[in-house]
Amino acid sequence: MRRIINEQPIELWGDGSVSRDYLYVDDVIDAFELAMLHEGRSRVFNIGSGVSRTLNEVIAALENVTGKKIDIVRKDGRLVDIPVSVLDISRARNELGWIPKTEFDAGLRSTFQWLIETQ
Repeated sequence: MRRIINEQPIELWGDGSVSRDYLYVDDVIDAFELAMLHEGRSRVFNIGSGVSRTLNEVIAALENVTGKKIDIVRKDGRLVDIPVSVLDISRARNELGWIPKTEFDAGLRSTFQWLIETQ
């Protein structure tokens, strides 16, 4: 986002089909607080959105949120990039009573606004 704000290009490795599970920081904090107080047997929880988004989807969402066309420098894909990463958050939901509250676009808007205000 800082690169977008400063009108600098971003690098995209591969065709943008690589997908990841993105989560807003406030939801991570909520999950950590619940896990810290958890007295059950489980000690390991996946904390994520449970939804996978491609880099192309993230770029489109960023353009929508920022109102700017993103300048992309395309680079060859990397063999080290896992094609898809999405977390099963059912244990956190079942044992901690946790689910993410912040919609993806709302988290992007909040982050973008914070960056604008702190720059």
